[in-house]
Amino acid sequence: MSIDIVGQLKYRLQDHVCALLAVLGSDNAGVALQIEPKDGEDALLTLSDGANVRILEVQVKGAEVRITHDVLVDWLAHFPDRDDSGSLLERLVADPRKSVLFVASGRCNDEVVPHVVELAVHTTEVKKGLVTIQTERGMRASLQDYANATSKADKGLAKKRRAHIGKLLPVISTTVLKASLQRVLVAERLDEQEILRRIRDKLVSRHRVVPDRVEEVTRRITEIVMREKRTGVDVLPEVKKVIASGVAADPLVVASYVSRGEEKALLSQLAEDSALLLTGAPRVGKSFCARSLASLLQNQGYSVRICSDVAEADRYLCEPVEGNRVALVDDPFGGAHAADYASRELMLLHALIPKLGNGRRLIVSQAQDRLLEVSRCKSIDQIRIGKLSWVEMGIGNAIFLGALWAMSADEYAVPAALKAQVAEAIQAEQLDLEPGCLVYLAANHDRLDIALPLEEVVRYARQDSKSLGSALRQELLAPLMSALVVASTPALPTAEPELAFVLDSGRIDRPGESDVRAVMSSFGQSSTAPPALPPSYVPQPVLSARESDSLEQLELRRMVSAMSRRYTFSHPFYRASAESLIDAATSRSTEEALSLVERALFTIDADTARAAATNLGWIHQNLDTREGQQGVVDLAIRGLHSIFPVVRDLCFEFLVRRLGSLPVKLQSDVSSWVRSVTMMKLSYVEWSGDQPRIPAATIANSLEVDVFPAAVSSAEVKDALELLNSVRPDPLSIRDAAKVVAFLEKSPGQLTSQITARLLSIDVSMVRAPVVRLWLSQPRNDDQHLLQRIFSEQHPAVTRAAYQGVVEAWPSCDHRRRDALTSGLRAMADSPVSAAVLIDRLVVIARDEFGGKDTPWALLEALMPRVLQQLPIGASFRDERLYDVMDKAIGNISLQSLLEIVDRWIELVQHSSLSGIPSDYILGVSHILISGVSSESGERASRVESLLALPGTAARIRVVSDLVDAWGDLSTEERTRLLQHLATKALDEVWLKAAALTRSLVPAEIQTALLPGGVDLESQPEMVINRLPPQLLDACVQIFTGDHPAIYYVGAHGSRNAVWNVILRRIARMPTHSMFDVVWRWLLSFGNSKELTEVARELGPEQAERLAGLLLERKRHTSGEFMQEVWETLFGLPVDEELKSEWISQMAALAPSALDSLEEHENWIPESQREEFLSHFAEDLVVRELLSAWLNLMENLEDPASEHSRQIPNVAEVIDLVVERAPPKHWHTYEMILNFLKLTKTSDEALKSKLEERRTLGIKRAHERPERHTSSLENWNGRS
Repeated sequence: MSIDIVGQLKYRLQDHVCALLAVLGSDNAGVALQIEPKDGEDALLTLSDGANVRILEVQVKGAEVRITHDVLVDWLAHFPDRDDSGSLLERLVADPRKSVLFVASGRCNDEVVPHVVELAVHTTEVKKGLVTIQTERGMRASLQDYANATSKADKGLAKKRRAHIGKLLPVISTTVLKASLQRVLVAERLDEQEILRRIRDKLVSRHRVVPDRVEEVTRRITEIVMREKRTGVDVLPEVKKVIASGVAADPLVVASYVSRGEEKALLSQLAEDSALLLTGAPRVGKSFCARSLASLLQNQGYSVRICSDVAEADRYLCEPVEGNRVALVDDPFGGAHAADYASRELMLLHALIPKLGNGRRLIVSQAQDRLLEVSRCKSIDQIRIGKLSWVEMGIGNAIFLGALWAMSADEYAVPAALKAQVAEAIQAEQLDLEPGCLVYLAANHDRLDIALPLEEVVRYARQDSKSLGSALRQELLAPLMSALVVASTPALPTAEPELAFVLDSGRIDRPGESDVRAVMSSFGQSSTAPPALPPSYVPQPVLSARESDSLEQLELRRMVSAMSRRYTFSHPFYRASAESLIDAATSRSTEEALSLVERALFTIDADTARAAATNLGWIHQNLDTREGQQGVVDLAIRGLHSIFPVVRDLCFEFLVRRLGSLPVKLQSDVSSWVRSVTMMKLSYVEWSGDQPRIPAATIANSLEVDVFPAAVSSAEVKDALELLNSVRPDPLSIRDAAKVVAFLEKSPGQLTSQITARLLSIDVSMVRAPVVRLWLSQPRNDDQHLLQRIFSEQHPAVTRAAYQGVVEAWPSCDHRRRDALTSGLRAMADSPVSAAVLIDRLVVIARDEFGGKDTPWALLEALMPRVLQQLPIGASFRDERLYDVMDKAIGNISLQSLLEIVDRWIELVQHSSLSGIPSDYILGVSHILISGVSSESGERASRVESLLALPGTAARIRVVSDLVDAWGDLSTEERTRLLQHLATKALDEVWLKAAALTRSLVPAEIQTALLPGGVDLESQPEMVINRLPPQLLDACVQIFTGDHPAIYYVGAHGSRNAVWNVILRRIARMPTHSMFDVVWRWLLSFGNSKELTEVARELGPEQAERLAGLLLERKRHTSGEFMQEVWETLFGLPVDEELKSEWISQMAALAPSALDSLEEHENWIPESQREEFLSHFAEDLVVRELLSAWLNLMENLEDPASEHSRQIPNVAEVIDLVVERAPPKHWHTYEMILNFLKLTKTSDEALKSKLEERRTLGIKRAHERPERHTSSLENWNGRS
């Protein structure tokens, strides 16, 4: 046999041994497994019980040699590659926590037998007494022989290694070596066939993997082992997922299930209809019967999946693979609590059943109260799903009930008297207890007095879930029940460490909360930050003794089920009991509940975090106070920053389902929520088992990513592509699916309909979204089945991907394809979330980089009306882009479509006006209406009426402004209506009139209607000022200048009317006028120093203080605009010197924000006042003089290393002393010092850090502009 073949066999054995260790360790908490760790052996097992950590190094030895002390010594003398120290023996001696396990194909001789153990992951020592002094002496002798041996084959490194062992041996005492040998383990006679047999046995017996799936599961585990060599990654989380994928749904039926006698008929009905819809009263056994039917089908070869909702069942059943499948959905419309989207679930169920073909079965179990509620019918027999009726289950016959009671009574050791009392009542048909009540009675008989009449027994058995919850609270089981119900779902059990973490109210760490708020691109360079460690608990959470006892007690009562040390409730009734413990009865109970949810949401276990996010809906219902429900909403918003994208998706779903009931302020955040669930790409994430996980931030709060990530080769995905392109039902891990998607993005030509259909069945949106874009980005035919699935998606990432794909394909599509794509996107756009996604894309569709060279106006035409209609109130988008694209759309879309968009736009403005002040561009709808719709069309007048009737003065003054500007384009009817509107008595009529009178061109009809007789805008300024009603004049000045932010924001200001320019300049010389300050602020904004200087001189010393105040006030809010000439005029006026000093003091106080450096004061301060100004900065000047003197001194030194230079004080020490005693006032002085230290190569890093901190703080304070105080506008409707 060649060396190559031997090597391959050796590595194959090693891989399978590691796979077996992974199988053995996957159901053990506190175990981690690395493959070929750096400077280690073939594998490394880390074992933690919460208090102690043990390390087990593993070597695989495939040679079938007799294992003697000499062979064992050779194995222990294994050194790191190319090193002559750090042997396995040394590591073993140095670290008492460490053990070594040799997995060998050979057999041990008698002297090595003390080291033989069964292969296991928790064995770290041989039994006490097996390793004796004789054992130690034998091994020491063999070690000495190894050190003394000489061989011609030994090279330099080998000789050094033998010498090293020889030097080490005398140092190791007998006691230490004997103790170390206690931790040397050998699992013997294990060849490859035996290893594979053990893998199969453990998968079937311990993990209950379906036998026909064992080979596939083994292959996938081995692939993980091979892939993760030398990566340092713990393979067990991913291995657990792979094992779970091959496990029969656990448990479909318990071993003690009692047949109802109806199963055969129900199976026949299911075979005929492909779907079975079960309903009935609570606790009649619907869920158990449904699982029994699924189990019977599983025994016939069907694959079974228990689905959390109808959408998941749809993806599972519609995946185009061979083999028979059953999906079981329990309470899709809600159980103890109504489902958030029950009506949508009902709609999806109607759509799914007709799609069920041969080999596809659907079983739905639904409590009848929720079914009647969502269907709005009075009785079950009125409800039909297509052609199917619901099967209403009763409690069962006496034979069934008697058998169920007998079994339950035996299982829970019910006393004979009670057992007989109930059995006799069932037989006599005097007792009609539901099956669930019978089981509950048996399990909890110990809390019941024996000698009770039958009616009391019945009352106890039928107690509701809330009563049971109260009883459990009294038994002090409430904390554990509450934590478990928050941290698990029926499909997502939680592990002990997570349960301990959730229960520990003293923990403040939230390792499952991401610190990434943005993504930063790098171009081909490796990250500048070291890779972050995976999230972990510090310290490791451990259940207390009391909590462990409580968990065991619940498990013994069969209220909690456990598998692989993961826990959930065994029946919906017990879950409902635990849910009742989460309430808002008191402030304390609310706070405790929210604290539980927060910890569960931010664990490092993906399943626990998913469960907590899934449970937000019923928790929100239970915490029925304002504080409680807002607390849940706040946690869901925080959950958008989970490290797990799937948790972000669930929190996003929760928020979106309640969008309409949330405050408008929160609704306006929907766009940022969308970004949270769409910003991550597959190339950005790392993996936690088979779930994508967002890495820790690398720079500040940003994740540094490579714009051009490493490509995935075809060889890496060859098998996965082959599987996806076939109808084989083998599952594909999400991680492998992600690799396939990454490959297809570079090789889109290899994407087939079959691959697309299967990838669309993946439950992770990050995988589906890029597949959707790839499929839609090329013209296709005969893919209606795929389009139906794609356009029924609701996730925003998929919506965005679908739109991008359609736009890319648009130029190459024929009319039929375009119609199909447009129809699909219209259906997809019919939701607030999709609207929030699409609006950002539609408003830039006319740009080449977003819509292509030939803008697809038909898409805009089809989508924009629906998007604007569905857009959440307050949703943020670039409204200037909306205005721009609609301005360009005029003439490119039909009149009818334009009108529909305008109608939706006006509705949007109405909502915006009710909650705040609409922006300039959003109010541009009036311009779009006038310029895009002809008055002759007859379609404009009613919409002008709607615009004039908008709520709020701010919106209406803008509409009036636009209509007056467009006077020449208005019909006679529209002009008449505008004049009537302006003449109508209203609280804010003066503002509407002012808006009309301040346009650049004011029509004569407007002037005649609004101005006093004998006055028009061509009259002398004094006449206009004196004859206009004061309120109207003031309003005209306010609107013309836009002095008030509300007027400026809506864009009704800034007209270029020459007459009003003259009028305002006249008011600027009238200090007694009410608008004097407003006009001066307006003049200051133009920065015409010559004009302002002239007016200031005219106004004289009486107004000097007032004008100085206006100048200083503007300086507080602007940079530059020094107005030195105006200040020279004011300082030159005959005013009190103290007042001038006060001006200088205020200017000095403003200097850090007004001046980039003190040198700039010469552009601001008149020369006569500069000395006084600089006197306020004595501390800065001292530093400047010191730095200048020092530089001069250093320049004049002939030899900086001379004795004279060494007598000069340390510059850093002096600067530090000066700055501490008299800190400079301007931040630029600190910058000068830092530059000086750099120039002189001073290396005092502590001083530099202190100076940089003060400089940064100074700049921050300089940029903190005070808010401008604005008074409320009189006679104004709405916010101002």
